Amino acid sequence: MVDGVTLTSRVLRANLADVHRVFPFVATCGTELADWAGSIDDMLEAFWADTIMEEALEAALDAVTEHMVRRYDLAQTSEMNPGSLPDWPIEQQANLFRILGEVSAEIGVELTDSSLMIPMKSVSGLRFPSEVRFENCQLCPREGCPNRRVPYGGDPTVELGITSA
Repeated sequence: MVDGVTLTSRVLRANLADVHRVFPFVATCGTELADWAGSIDDMLEAFWADTIMEEALEAALDAVTEHMVRRYDLAQTSEMNPGSLPDWPIEQQANLFRILGEVSAEIGVELTDSSLMIPMKSVSGLRFPSEVRFENCQLCPREGCPNRRVPYGGDPTVELGITSA
């Protein structure tokens, strides 16, 4: 539970077992940039606009992470994102948004009925202090992912010491 909201994931539970604070977040490329990109008809220009949105999202995520680390004097941190692993499905996005409050009013990110975010170039999750670095990728068997940060590590029940319950 985070701020009275239940998040359901065995991997998240294992990662947060000894953690006393978590930092929910949403980062986005921004509604203005997404609106501009959506107005482009030329295929090549649309590709460039998509790349610009990706870079803006990455810059926003880096800024949010850097702010958390500095402000709360965090050493090593890890993050988990709803929908990145079957164990923490995308539907849990609604619970994360409940924790965060008025995300749409604050930064313009809206959650659809299917739990996707608009603008599409947005990311949400929980950042938390961790002695052992965790990446969603280490538990994801998807080959050829352009965003893979670490190699696939195999069965999460073995990796994180999770037992059936």
